[in-house]
Amino acid sequence: MSYNSIFQFSGSCIFNNCIVVYTSGYDYVNLGNSLSVINNLLISYSFPLTNINISGIVNNLLTQESTSDTFMDLGSYSFSYTNNYHLKSTSNGHNAGTDGTDVGIYGTLIPYKEAAVPFNPHISSKSIGSTTNPTGTLDVDIRVSAQDR
Repeated sequence: MSYNSIFQFSGSCIFNNCIVVYTSGYDYVNLGNSLSVINNLLISYSFPLTNINISGIVNNLLTQESTSDTFMDLGSYSFSYTNNYHLKSTSNGHNAGTDGTDVGIYGTLIPYKEAAVPFNPHISSKSIGSTTNPTGTLDVDIRVSAQDR
């Protein structure tokens, strides 16, 4: 998606404790209806940030650090599970969330879990025999796993 402004069509939304990387365009923000952009790490390293001191834009970290200064390992700008979106300890977003954790997906009290694995137990593997043995027993092996909070 390419627009002159990153939040141009984002009305009635709240962006809080996010990381937004802006690589090209004219303005960082062109507010839609009822848009709030609060306590985010706004990265723009190709040009100065502009149009930022307007209603709805509150307490954001404006930086011109590069994504290689921010993330542990970002192979490309496109989303990929192989990218490491953890923040470096030297990043401006490290421990800068409203709750004292990092901004971005690994912050908050309930951070993102690798590969989006849920907290509740789920079946990780199963093997069910196709026939019973002579005594009528069916071999069943079901393994479950869950993430810690």
